[in-house]
Amino acid sequence: MKTLKNLFAAVLLTSAFLFQSCEQKDLVDPTSNNGILPDHFKIDLPSSMSNENATTTNKSATDYEHTAGDTVMGNAIYMNLNTFIAVGEGGADIVEHIIGAIALYNINKPMELSFISNDDHRMKDLVVKANADFEDRNWEFMLTIYDKASESEADSGKAIQVFWNTKPIEGVAILRPYNIDRAHDKAALDAKVRVDYSEAGTDKYDKTMMVEISDYPMPDPRINPYALNSLKMFVGKKGDNLDVYGNSDHPNAKFYTDRTGFSWSFVASGYDSRNIAVAEVGLPPSDLNTDDRKVILKDYSIKN
Repeated sequence: MKTLKNLFAAVLLTSAFLFQSCEQKDLVDPTSNNGILPDHFKIDLPSSMSNENATTTNKSATDYEHTAGDTVMGNAIYMNLNTFIAVGEGGADIVEHIIGAIALYNINKPMELSFISNDDHRMKDLVVKANADFEDRNWEFMLTIYDKASESEADSGKAIQVFWNTKPIEGVAILRPYNIDRAHDKAALDAKVRVDYSEAGTDKYDKTMMVEISDYPMPDPRINPYALNSLKMFVGKKGDNLDVYGNSDHPNAKFYTDRTGFSWSFVASGYDSRNIAVAEVGLPPSDLNTDDRKVILKDYSIKN
């Protein structure tokens, strides 16, 4: 977990924010709140679900505590789930934090500005456009921050890209830590964080959020064999009720056998104000190709 936490911390520091000097090509008058930028871009999770220092009293975990020769107790696997969910929520925190920092520039219409990052001391370009297409959908606005010297590269030097609608708030945000801060995130060359957020509402939820983290660099497996390099997590909220499900991939993890590579696969539900939750966790191998709930959560249950 240390690699992910360090990278997230670096991005948060960078987003606090990159601007050392800037030249606005289209000056605007100050507005209240975030201007045209969304005021919210995540669903907050209670500590019963998302907690880097979690404890659990889940009975099903204590029913099969370790025996002689075991290396991990069931409780430890459940407690790590809270940590991995916290990583997913941390990705959404970064997106919301960056949007809030950008809002200091009173972005209330399409515009362009340039600035020098305080962290990697590289020139960045920020562009806001109206009526942008992304993934077969038209969005009200698009904001892109580029690493200027890398705009000719395959990824166009894109550091941050946000597509959004304002009423109701919904959008997609994609971050590339390497292009945000090349001084501190050199190891995260291919890493990406994506957050899909919506307050449009469905029959089942008032708000939804999907967080995806991919291609994060892995630490030495002899030091941290359970580190994750990717995660996908859905969160839905209706009133006080929360549903969370997803999985995180741990290529170097081992449990009692020579097989290497497991996925923490989970479904969880809880109550926000009461800060209680229940979760079901499976540990299928990373290369398992199925969407069968029984196989993932029953056949590969912690007990099994």
